Amino acid sequence: MMKNIFITLLILIGFIFSQDCEEPINVWFKISNDINSKNYGEVVSLDMSNGYAYTDGINIYLMVKIKDTEEDIMIAFPIGKWVTSEPTEFEKDLEREFRDLEDYFKYNKDKGIKIERKLN
Repeated sequence: MMKNIFITLLILIGFIFSQDCEEPINVWFKISNDINSKNYGEVVSLDMSNGYAYTDGINIYLMVKIKDTEEDIMIAFPIGKWVTSEPTEFEKDLEREFRDLEDYFKYNKDKGIKIERKLN
């Protein structure tokens, strides 16, 4: 009987003090790359609910505020398709289609390393 009362009490306390775990709305997260800022390299929350957008025909510029400090920040996106760099061999291998597992093994023969377990 006492055990049931204790469990019920714990459940009620859990409901009363439950935390709000919803995702924030209209918030983007980015890593700060401002060298002169005290939060360089840290995750910054951007308030995307209000701001200013502009384009010069080459880029799209968004001016929004950092959620914690209310500082303005400018973000630029190029219009159209862009690539950051040439794909690596690994990325090319991911895109490569093999007809079956036998083709995969033929292509990757002698490209791996042997894994050995050393026993004491």
